[in-house]
Amino acid sequence: MPAKTSTKSPSNASERKPLPVKRERFIEGFVASGNATKAARDAGYRSPNVEGARLLANASIRERVEARRRELIRAAEVDTQEIIGTLVSQMRADITDLLDEDGEIDFVAARAANVSHLIKEYTVKRTASEAGESVTRTVKLHDSQVAAKALCEVFGLRQEPRPNRETEASKRRETEESVERVRAAHGDRAAEEYRQMLLDDEVTGKYAN
Repeated sequence: MPAKTSTKSPSNASERKPLPVKRERFIEGFVASGNATKAARDAGYRSPNVEGARLLANASIRERVEARRRELIRAAEVDTQEIIGTLVSQMRADITDLLDEDGEIDFVAARAANVSHLIKEYTVKRTASEAGESVTRTVKLHDSQVAAKALCEVFGLRQEPRPNRETEASKRRETEESVERVRAAHGDRAAEEYRQMLLDDEVTGKYAN
């Protein structure tokens, strides 16, 4: 009796084929910063503004990004609703929510109202003078615009710049110039080997043909 062959596919598409090291670094960087250009630069790509956008356009990369985010959320033992709720409260933060009737920070009331987490920084500065000691208290809330941007990222409302025709043409010129520099320094054979290396790369290959 012939052996049965299982056709069951892995539950996670990323398990079918390991990603190159650069792509893994890009995913980690993008999850950490939310900035595709920065993530591509830190991962070692030569044209991060173009390649970051191209990588995000790849469905398998986006899937890995979301999977990694879910892993981090589980590791932190928080759920999506808690994260969104925190960001929403930071975006809508109002300093008056923390003040008493005399305009002073009321930490007890802030904790009771569950708004003390809106405070990013609290400093007390004491200054001595001939008139005596003065005390200055400074309260800094979380940036509402930063929270709004983070929410856009959570809901997929943020769009990274996409390469246009001018960028594509510029990248082709840069690639060809790099090949010619190798040719001038090391000869035709080295230049063609370098070009082939570029062609073999999924990202740079389209610019080296």
